[in-house]
Amino acid sequence: MAKKYLGLLDTQKPIIKDHGFIKFEEIKKEIQILPVLKAFITPLNPEEFSQLEANIKLEGCREAIIVWETKRGIIDAFTKFPDETAYVLIDGHHRFEICSKWSIDYKILLVQYENQEQVKDFMIDNQLGRRNINAEQASYLRGLKYNSDKKSRGLYEREKHSGQNVHYAPESQIEVTDSSQKETNDHSGQNVHYGQKTAQVLAERFNVNEKTIRRDADFATGIEKLPEEIKQEILSGKSKYSKSDVIQLGKLDDEAINAKLKPNSSNEAIIKPKESVKDKIIKMIRQIENADDLKAIEDEIKRLKKKI
Repeated sequence: MAKKYLGLLDTQKPIIKDHGFIKFEEIKKEIQILPVLKAFITPLNPEEFSQLEANIKLEGCREAIIVWETKRGIIDAFTKFPDETAYVLIDGHHRFEICSKWSIDYKILLVQYENQEQVKDFMIDNQLGRRNINAEQASYLRGLKYNSDKKSRGLYEREKHSGQNVHYAPESQIEVTDSSQKETNDHSGQNVHYGQKTAQVLAERFNVNEKTIRRDADFATGIEKLPEEIKQEILSGKSKYSKSDVIQLGKLDDEAINAKLKPNSSNEAIIKPKESVKDKIIKMIRQIENADDLKAIEDEIKRLKKKI
């Protein structure tokens, strides 16, 4: 099972409630998926999904999916029934899809958070603990984590808590609690250290340097400004756009970004397609004039092969 990390300011532990078997069966009928939260889930390639599907069909769904119990008003500002209970899937999207498709039973773990920001923090940390994320996804998630912690830290300090020393809590699984323990989840018991910079803390946590964390933050900012289709292409690692391209776009306002991304735009594009290995080789072949050029191509192919 993937590790669940505590964030820099993640002091609010989820409350896990047991509603009993009958109630859980009713809850399963009401589980919904929010696109804004599903975006944090690492997509599986077709082979990985097929393997997971085969395993579940053979062995059943052995790991519980995690469902956030909340109020409709928390997830939809325009609902006519803000006080109605809502059940939102926050972990196990692929398992849920497969089980729903094949009518396979599954367990659920019901948790409570105060708002979507706390849920997003949990989902980011949870995804970063998985093994199947690529470099683009890891960078994006670290950047989201930095931006979220930076924002939370600013809010915390403005509430006159700047004299408090806080550092990362140790890695932990979700802790089972009940509502009577909720009052203990305040700043008095937190394990956070503001003497350290946010980038420094995250760099140590994820075993990268501070410069990488800050660059990740710029990358995440750029990603969040892009259309969903382009965003998914980049995070899948199959886009022609580089990390630097995305960072540059992140510095623009929405109007300028739309102009740059508009097909056949007369503006000079900030995003330039990366030259593929195949394009490089074809370009060099077209420039062959003598034996020395041919030897240079052979050397370049060997270099590119090592790089791959």
